[in-house]
Amino acid sequence: MRNVAARLFLLPLLALLAGCGFALRGGTPVSAQFPALTVVAADPASPLLPELKRALTQDGVAVSDTDVDGQPVLTLSAEDLGREILSYDERARVSEYLLRYQVEIGVKLGDTEQLPVSPILLQREYGFDEQAALGAAQEEAVLTGELRREMVERILERLRRSRLAP
Repeated sequence: MRNVAARLFLLPLLALLAGCGFALRGGTPVSAQFPALTVVAADPASPLLPELKRALTQDGVAVSDTDVDGQPVLTLSAEDLGREILSYDERARVSEYLLRYQVEIGVKLGDTEQLPVSPILLQREYGFDEQAALGAAQEEAVLTGELRREMVERILERLRRSRLAP
C-alpha cells in the first residue's frame, strides 16, 4: 500500500518537472552554441586562461588564440582575486577572511554582442589561525584553485545558456 501511494505522489511530480522545462546542468555542450571561439584575456598570463581553453576543447569547441573572421570572440575583460577581512577575534586579530574571485566575460561576433559583458563572482570564507599561518597560506592556495575550477564551470554554463544572435 505504501508503495502505491508513493507512486501516485511521484508520477504527477515527475510530469510537472518534465513539463516545466527542468533539465540537469551540463546537458548541452558549449559546442552546440559556439562550435569555434577565439579566447582572449586582458591579462594573457592569467592562470584561468589555459584551464578555460582546455575545458572548452574538451567540450568540443575549436579554440584559437588569434582573431578569425566570422568566429565569435570570448573576452575575459577583467579578472580580480582579492581577500577581505571578515572577522576579528577577542584580541583584535584576524580570525576569518573572505576570498573573492570575479571575472567579467563577454562574447562578440563582429559588432554584435552574442553574450553581453557580465561579471561572475565567487566567494569563499576561511578561518585564519595566527599559530598556523603556513597552513592558512596553503588553505588559501587550495581555495584559489577550487575557485578557478568553479569559475571555468560557471563560464561554460553561461556559454551553454546563451543564444546566438542572428
